[in-house]
Amino acid sequence: MGKTAYYGGDIATMGGDREEYVECVVTEEKQIVFVGTLKEGSEKLSKTDKHVDLKGKCLMPGFIDPHIHPSMAALILSMDFITPFDWNLPDRTIKGVRTKDEYLENLKILISSKKKEENNWVITWGYHHYFHGQISKEILDKLSPERPLLVWHRSFHEVFLNSAALNDLECEDEQALKSHPQVDWNNGHFFEKGMEAIISGSTLFLILLPYLEGGYKSAVRAIEAGGITTIADMEFPMIDESLEFEMCNKILKSTQTKFSTYCVPSSRFYLKNTGSHTAAIEQISEKSEKLSNDQLHMYTDHAKVIGDGAFFSQLMQMKDGYTDGHSGEWFTDPENMEETMREYWKHNFQIHVHTNGDLAMEVVLDIVQKLSQEMPRKLHRTTIEHAGFFTKDQASRLKELECLVSANPYYHYVLADKYSEVGLGPARAETMCPLGLLEQAGVPLALHSDFTMAPAQPLLLAWAAINRVTAVLKKCNHPELALSVFTALRGITLSAAEILGISDKVGSIEVGKEANLVILEENPFKIDPMDIKDIKVIRSVFRGLSTVD
Repeated sequence: MGKTAYYGGDIATMGGDREEYVECVVTEEKQIVFVGTLKEGSEKLSKTDKHVDLKGKCLMPGFIDPHIHPSMAALILSMDFITPFDWNLPDRTIKGVRTKDEYLENLKILISSKKKEENNWVITWGYHHYFHGQISKEILDKLSPERPLLVWHRSFHEVFLNSAALNDLECEDEQALKSHPQVDWNNGHFFEKGMEAIISGSTLFLILLPYLEGGYKSAVRAIEAGGITTIADMEFPMIDESLEFEMCNKILKSTQTKFSTYCVPSSRFYLKNTGSHTAAIEQISEKSEKLSNDQLHMYTDHAKVIGDGAFFSQLMQMKDGYTDGHSGEWFTDPENMEETMREYWKHNFQIHVHTNGDLAMEVVLDIVQKLSQEMPRKLHRTTIEHAGFFTKDQASRLKELECLVSANPYYHYVLADKYSEVGLGPARAETMCPLGLLEQAGVPLALHSDFTMAPAQPLLLAWAAINRVTAVLKKCNHPELALSVFTALRGITLSAAEILGISDKVGSIEVGKEANLVILEENPFKIDPMDIKDIKVIRSVFRGLSTVD
């Protein structure tokens, strides 16, 4: 492969602490070999080298999504969507429904559309109780009295099964499931660790298994369509190790896949697999050696810990609770969270902690402060994942404790209106995802999709953080809590790379870095910020190869 020169448009390097442009970029093989003026760049080319005239388009570093779950996305993308909001995917377009009657009518249509000779189960994703009303086993039984029906909550942290589905499953220990604190067997409701228990402790996973490879391929197409050239699998493995290893080898490491994957090991999986954190850390190193290659890397110095419950389920842990009297949930209780973080801290891991509510944030910050005092580390780089709610004082503590944040700004866009009505009230709901506090405090932050909790569209995430507009009422809530355009765009490029510890390889257009680029129809710095989400991704370039070559 010879050299390729890109010129004739806005080339935003994202390499510094402000908006910067160059006239020309030259790549060779997998790397960027020149960044500078067009005159100097032209002198480095031979007659046979390739020229790409951008014709006024914008060139940026390939986008990075630092928190995706390929296995979760694959599973969800294999299901039929009935969701509160629209989805535009490479293989389908879904119109959202936001009332109980619409949801139940769509569910009836879905059930009746499934032919008998197809898989006996009907499986759908996207139900949300605050938009679609409460459902139960009794309701599902009336809709589908004979055929197994599984409704997966929009949060992915909850499932509802009808009687036919429960009867179709074989459980290792049905009594243990029935007595699980996060299982309501009579209503067919399994949430948080209860959902994990029904998947791992029954034949449910075997029902889902045949669809996963197709789901992985759909996930790859969606990620590439967003202009993403690097992702982090932010809990590996999440569902089943043998399957996820197989899909890594077969799909994510394929030369047909135009992005790199960095896998963050699951502390809970490897604890369960080995019986101790010490043994887990040893096994992580062994697994990484077997799995990693040039395109997919399993970290041996990063680990994922899950704190409180799901944001989309409104089960995050909040200091002031909920207006309707329900309680948040802990996926990992504070005592076990501290124990887990202590072990990985001791072994110099960067710990990524799923943290949604402000109470969970307080717990995590207290643990980090305690560990910092007991075992000081110069660069612990503990990363808060999601950061749905936090206070100004907590933003200051994040800075003082030298923590990082990888946030999902999509929460505010789709949930602030509804959570103002139910559970939180306007005062709290309208301050959801207050990322401007982090920018003001100087806390390094990235933006992520947690795909499919949000679409794998980095420009949409940046738009949500910049504008703080809501999906239904179109309100701009607390513009002082918004991100600047530069910080938001840095959050999907260089800041994301910095948080993942790979900024020497990707994240900006600089000599020596991988030739990962994205060509956009318009320059997001030079248009109305409200239009950023509508910018067309023309194509991406992954390690020198264009997605349309």
